[in-house]
Formats: sequence, structure tokens, C-alpha cells
Amino acid sequence: MSRLAGRRSSFLIKAIDGVVVLLALALTFYLFIALFSFPLSVVTHGNLFLTFCLLLVFLPLLRNELQRQRTGHAAVILAILVVSLVGVGYVFLNSDTMSNLLVARPIDTVMVVLIIIGVFEGTRRTLGMALCLLTLAFIAYTFFGQYLPHPLYHPPITYARIMGWMGASLNQGIYGSLLFIGSDVVFMFILFGSVMDVTGGRQFFIQAGQLIGSRIRGGAAHTAVISSALFGTLSGSPVANVAVTGPITIPIMKKSGIRAEVAGAIEAIASSGGSIMPPVMGVVAFIMAGITGINYVAIAYAAIIPAVLYYGCLGWAVYLYGRKQNIAPVKERVDPKEMALYSPLFIVPFGFILVLLMMQMAAQYAAAGAILAALVMGFLRKKTRPSLGRLVNGVTDGVKQAAIIGVLLALSGLILSSFSLTAIGAKFADLIWMLSAGNRDLALFLGMLVSLIIGMAAPGTAAYILVALMLTPILVNAGISVLQAHFFALYFAVIGYITPPSAPSVLVSCPIAKSDFLKTGLEAVKLSVGVYIVPFLFVWQPALLGQFSGTGIAGLLSIPVAVLVVMTVEIILFNYFITKLNALELLLNIASLLGFMVFIYTRGSLPALLLGVLCLGVLSASQWRRRSPAFVAEPASASENKGG
Repeated sequence: MSRLAGRRSSFLIKAIDGVVVLLALALTFYLFIALFSFPLSVVTHGNLFLTFCLLLVFLPLLRNELQRQRTGHAAVILAILVVSLVGVGYVFLNSDTMSNLLVARPIDTVMVVLIIIGVFEGTRRTLGMALCLLTLAFIAYTFFGQYLPHPLYHPPITYARIMGWMGASLNQGIYGSLLFIGSDVVFMFILFGSVMDVTGGRQFFIQAGQLIGSRIRGGAAHTAVISSALFGTLSGSPVANVAVTGPITIPIMKKSGIRAEVAGAIEAIASSGGSIMPPVMGVVAFIMAGITGINYVAIAYAAIIPAVLYYGCLGWAVYLYGRKQNIAPVKERVDPKEMALYSPLFIVPFGFILVLLMMQMAAQYAAAGAILAALVMGFLRKKTRPSLGRLVNGVTDGVKQAAIIGVLLALSGLILSSFSLTAIGAKFADLIWMLSAGNRDLALFLGMLVSLIIGMAAPGTAAYILVALMLTPILVNAGISVLQAHFFALYFAVIGYITPPSAPSVLVSCPIAKSDFLKTGLEAVKLSVGVYIVPFLFVWQPALLGQFSGTGIAGLLSIPVAVLVVMTVEIILFNYFITKLNALELLLNIASLLGFMVFIYTRGSLPALLLGVLCLGVLSASQWRRRSPAFVAEPASASENKGG
């Protein structure tokens, strides 16, 4: 009897696998058709995408429970899937009526609640409980905020109006703009990342990192920094980035002599920065464009300097660590010819994205063009030509990831509706402004704390959405531009992923590195302290977001000065530059840091800049005189390594 049950279970698992593949291919085929010839109404299109997302989230969950022979859990998942499908099926049949009603009918609200249950449970089972709890809190506030005291009080809102905004009107909540960003833009870029992986594009990332790592102290860590930065701009998920690149980069780092905790921390930081790394920025740029109305190209352009500072800070910290611990460059050598052959797999698809976006073409068309370019480049060489099975599996994996993000965006739409109905964003802004006593910099600090907390709790995309809704009104009220406010929110939402006690990226890197979570988290903070300062720098000086109008020569100078800020911060933390710092040199470095920061804060204080340059110059001269024999000998040893 048990053997028969096992056969049935095995048959069901295979059947589910087959259905998931067919659904993934069908969704891909439909969305490509919808790009060029929109065959359905807007509501039906969104509802169809949501239906596919629910199926592609719950069917793999059902399959996993069947494989573990947990029939009770499988029955619960199946029941939730059926309930949510009843809801979306009702929308298919009644979309015309529902979208024309001013007040939702009882049956409409019941069906929307069924969909909400599916979206909640799909998010909880794939991305954890934190975002679900936050969403429940906002929904509860929408219903019961009328009973709270000032400043959290909001006027009473009828149940029918709330449910209409939560999705029953089919133009807000679950069916709001975020869902359509998911179907039109996010899907295509996640699929692009999967196709790049299947056709060998990731190999170029790794080789680029190894090429740099073969020439610099701590070089194995630079492999992680470069490869994770390039892959992270596509993946959209810091955790997924760690999971994909970590098993490759962390063992290389440990093999070169880097401690397990440091290796795990470096990978976590490098992977988390993908959301601020242009041109794709892990699809967050497109969500920012949708929320702010700012052109995507302007957002990607503004991200360049902050991204350079983020990864420059990490690269410099890795260099100092490698110098201090005498970590040799990696011994793995990259074949330049092989790297040149792999380079078109990366350069051509990315070139398509950049050119098409600069031609003001919609982001989804740019991504679709890049997907086709990646496939063409992959099929040109026998070595990179994927088999049909590998291509189908790669597309399926990408679509499943996109489905999880689709469900997440649908859930985030509920939060967006709560903000719109209750104006809680403005109330929260008033509260922070009151606590800061109207001081802009104190408001920034409080905003940083809020962003970090949300970044610890919510997945990357959702973290940005939440922080943007809650924090940007405060910053705009403080006289900061919309672009600066949103980048401040995004940057700290990203940093939340590497900040203890939660630090989700660190949590994933620890099992790969076989390291202690708390020690790895502390190393992550130490390696990235300079990164925590960067958002304040581009709020104080808009030129660091590429906004040079009216900044004069001080705006141009702020770029190298910002680089010196993150460098001097890390020198203080490591107490090391060319060699170990003595007490006087440490004071000189602190003085130079303060001088550089005052220059940016005041947008051009010449005495502060001169102080910083003078102190750093004296420090450098002192360090050079005291340099260690190992430093003097390094060029020769590096040459020997290269020859060997």
C-alpha cells in the first residue's frame, strides 16, 4: 500500500513539474506577444499575469510538500491555491462590471479577499513573514486608524471604499500599478538574467573578477566584488545573488587565506549592492521610475556615482584587509583569449539595453531585445550553446522567480493603497519632523534608522517601496529633491540587508562560508561603514547624483572628495593604510576625514578641503617612510606570482 502511495506521489511530482514548465513557457510566450500586440484589456492582462504568478508560486510549493510526503501541508497549499483561483476566475468573468462600480458589492469584496489570502500566503511561504506582518499592520491601520489619537488619527473610511481600494475596483491595491510594473518590466529583466546565466554570461562576470583579483592583494575577494556587482544588477534579489555567486566566490576567498567570517561578509555586501548598480539596478530603477515619474535613464545616470562609491568602498576595504593580513593575489589565472570569447555574451546584451533605453524606448522592449541578443550570442559558439533542456530549465527558473516578485508586488499594492487612503506617509513624515525639531540632518538620521529596520525585514524590492512611501515625504519636506529622497531611501533599504541583527544577505552567506552569523554580520558592518555615509553625502551635495546644475567647481570636486571620505573611514576602522597607523597618524586621518566631509556638507568650503588634503598628505608621507619590508618587496613577489 505504501509502495502504491509512493508511486502516486512520484507521478504527481512529475506531473506538477511538467505543468510548471508549460505554465512558465506559456507566460513567457504570452508576455512577448503582449509587448507588440496587446491582445487583452488592461484589467484582464493584469489578472492573467497574477493568475500565472499564483500557479507558479503554489505548484512548486505543493510539489515540495509531496516530495517530503507531508500530505497535510500539501492539502493546505492546494486549498489556498484553489481559493485564490476562484477569486481570479471571478474577476475574469466580472471585470467589466467591477471596474465600472463606484462601490464594491459584497460578492466582489469576498472574491478579492480570496485573492488577498492567496497573495499573502504565497509571499509568506516564499519570502517570509516580515512583509506580511507589515502589510497586515497597514491594513489594520486603514480600518482602525480612526480610533487612534493625533497625529495617527485619520477620518473614518467605509468598508466598501477600503475594499474597493484594496482591489475590488480593479485599479488599486492588488490590481494597482505595481502589478503591471511586474508584468511589463520586472518579468522581462528577470528573464533576461536567467537567459544570461544559461548562455554563459555569468562566466564572464567570474572571469572579470578573477582578472582583477590576480593583480591585487586580497584579490580573491575582488573576484567576489566584481562578479557579484555585475550579476546583482540583473538578479534583483540580494539573497538570490548570494545563493548564486557565493558557492563560487566564497571557497576561492577562503582558499586564499581570508577568514570564513570575512569571506561571508564580503559576498553579502557585494551581492546586496546590485539594486544600486546601473544599468538594470535589479529592476528597482523601473519601480522608482513608476513611483516618481522620473525617466528611467535619469535614474540610472544618477545611480552611477553612488554605485561607484558603494563598490569602491568595499573594494578599498578588501584591499586594506588583504594588505594588513598579507593575503596574496589569487593564483587562478584567466585565459585572456577565453575571456575575450565570453565577453560578447555580456557586452552585446547590455549594449542593447543601453542603446534602446537611450533611444527612449520602453524598458520592457529594451529587456526583450537584450534577451534575444543574449540568445543569439549564446548560440554562436558551440561551447556556450545551451541544449534545449537547459534553456527550458533556465527560462522556467527565471519565470518562477518573476512569479514570486509578481506576488510580492501585488501584496505591496495593498500597502500603497493604505498609504493613499490614510495619508499615513504624511503623518509619519510629520512625526519624524517633530522628533527632529525641524533639523534636516537629524531627520536624515532618523530616516536612516527607519530605512535600515525596514531593509532588515522586507525583501529588497518591497523594502524600497515601503521606505520610499514612508520616508521620502519627510526628506522632501526638508527641502531635498525627490530624486535625492528616493535614492536615500533605496540606499539604506539595501544596506539593511547587511545590517545585524537581521542581515538577510549575511544569513544566507554564513552556511556557504561555514561561519558564525554574528561575527560575519559585524565584519560586514566593519567592511561597509563608509557605505553608511554615502547617502548623507549625496543629500548634502546633489552633484554626487549627477545633478551638477548650480554646483560649480565644488560639485565636480565633490566626486573625488567623496571617494576620499570612504577611503579615510575604512583606514580608521582597519587602523591601516600603507602600514599600521600610530596615534598621530590616526589623528591626522580623522582630521582629513572631517575636512572632506565639511567640504561636501558646506558645498565648497575651501579651508576644509585644504585641511583634509594637507592632513592626508602628511599622513601618506609618514606612512611611506614607515612602510614595511613586505610592502617594498611586494612588486617583486607579484611579478614572481605572475610568472609562475
